[in-house]
Amino acid sequence: GALAALAWALARWRPSAARTEPVLRQILSLLDSQPGSTVPLGGTTVWRDRQHLVLGPAPERWEGTAVRLGETTGTPFGTLYAAPVTGAPVLVSSRWREVAAAGALAEPLELRPWRKGDRLRPLGLRGEVLVSDLLTNRRVPPSDRHRQLVLTSRGEIVWVVGHRLAEAARVREDTAQTVALRWEPVERPGGAG
Repeated sequence: GALAALAWALARWRPSAARTEPVLRQILSLLDSQPGSTVPLGGTTVWRDRQHLVLGPAPERWEGTAVRLGETTGTPFGTLYAAPVTGAPVLVSSRWREVAAAGALAEPLELRPWRKGDRLRPLGLRGEVLVSDLLTNRRVPPSDRHRQLVLTSRGEIVWVVGHRLAEAARVREDTAQTVALRWEPVERPGGAG
């Protein structure tokens, strides 16, 4: 039945993982739980995604790092380039590139994983939204959410990396100084999913 199929899948994809009946039952119970629920298996994690279970490496415990303008910031999930731009701002907005008003990027700047309860006032919107709701709306699968970073200035989120700039960072016609933000994600190991 289902337990045998699961044991076979684990033997094939994660031979080092424990395949005892209690562990297998715990993994099966994910099918009845909320998307985003996990079962840790040593160096592996089983995630409940919207449609299926995903096996992947255990998420790296990484708390964040300071960002200095003009310097490259490396993380386990990718690299951020944040460079002040002189002269007229060139507005290039794509998933991994944004241009922000320099005034909104006051140090201390921090690049960190998003946390439950994080809020943002997104570009073009009046009110605040929860980052978790934004990720749901952008269809970021639960198994990828631990890789989602936010850029903060003095504790306020200015960019949900790859998704949304904050209203405070909007470049206006009278914005004298801007900062070009470019994110280069690390390729996923093993293409889990």
